[in-house]
Amino acid sequence: MKLLSIMAVPIEQPLIPLTLKKQPSDYFFDHVTRFSHYEFFQQNENLDILKDDLNQWYFISKMYCNNLRQLKAFRQIHPESTALYKSLPLVDVLERFNLQLAIHDYDKAFSHVLCLTDNIDSIPIHTQMHIANCESESDPIFTTEMHYFHTVEEGARTRFIAGIESRSFATITENKHFAEEVWEKHIGITYLKLFLYYKQYKKIPSHQMTAKLLCNLFASTEALHHTSNPALYKILEL
Repeated sequence: MKLLSIMAVPIEQPLIPLTLKKQPSDYFFDHVTRFSHYEFFQQNENLDILKDDLNQWYFISKMYCNNLRQLKAFRQIHPESTALYKSLPLVDVLERFNLQLAIHDYDKAFSHVLCLTDNIDSIPIHTQMHIANCESESDPIFTTEMHYFHTVEEGARTRFIAGIESRSFATITENKHFAEEVWEKHIGITYLKLFLYYKQYKKIPSHQMTAKLLCNLFASTEALHHTSNPALYKILEL
């Protein structure tokens, strides 16, 4: 199973020299100033940095994962996790470029995961839940339900699944064109930015239908949130 994870780590304002990236017109967000994109280049390495309109900075990383254990390990952001995992690529980059964490109450990056499959039904429901939670197969699942909604394009299904208090969510799709030409090029990071803004500020920074459906889905799996609309998502028993 091949997985692609886009991750965002809240950081303090970087001390490295950044270049502001010119972004194409994006009507997904309600204001063009919701997010600013920056780059840092050094030899063969470049970093993607994001800043929201409330001056919170984020380090953005995209990584392919061969299995669920890698998916879990690759989003760890604290050096203390070294004893549990052989490779902590986010920690390595943060330390190498002296990027200081802006969160100290959580040990993982915010994540949006893509899984491309020929048939969504071939992936067990509990595995789909692990993907959304960015967990390994050996981790317990603390729920009996999976919350999601889906779209269909020319018979190919795309399922958006909310993680359970995990600061993560997943897109599982049978649509190869959507995965490679839409999700990887812009939708993956766009939906992650929406997730960041909603999770941190409890605001929906968009008037778009998909944004509202996603934030309703995110709210449905929050332990202390009781105002989501259950008519706008589906539930599968694990």
